[in-house]
Amino acid sequence: MASKYLIIPALLAALAVPAFAQLGEDHRAERPQLSDLDTNSDGAITQAEANAPGLERFASADANGDGAVTFEEMEAARERRAAERRAKRFAAQDANGDGTLSADEFTNSRADKRFATIDANSDGTLSAEEIAAHEAQRAERGERRENRGRRGRRGERNGQR
Repeated sequence: MASKYLIIPALLAALAVPAFAQLGEDHRAERPQLSDLDTNSDGAITQAEANAPGLERFASADANGDGAVTFEEMEAARERRAAERRAKRFAAQDANGDGTLSADEFTNSRADKRFATIDANSDGTLSAEEIAAHEAQRAERGERRENRGRRGRRGERNGQR
């Protein structure tokens, strides 16, 4: 009985997070595909080709064209990119293209996918076992991320210098 009281809040949190995430800003930069970087289609990427997207972003940020980007120009460029990403997400959710999101459009795009992911037997309900299995998978993925050897604040790798 006590486990039932623990599972219900976990389920509600798992389904609510995607809806709130829709309101926030996605801070991950859109990364070009390797095939997009190979602009001359020779099957190899040169340093110039690898640098091209960054130089394009620099030129876009350099609003006055003076060859330098001020803090204000950089912030304005970031806000433009963020607004573009938000507009794309909104358009993707606006299934009927009417420029507004109904409650179904707002919640269905992510909540339905999350529910289907957790509902392992596709019976339209989430059992305690399915929720526990999903949480275990998430915990395992989290452990793998922690063990990737990302550098800490001071150049530390896995907690050591």
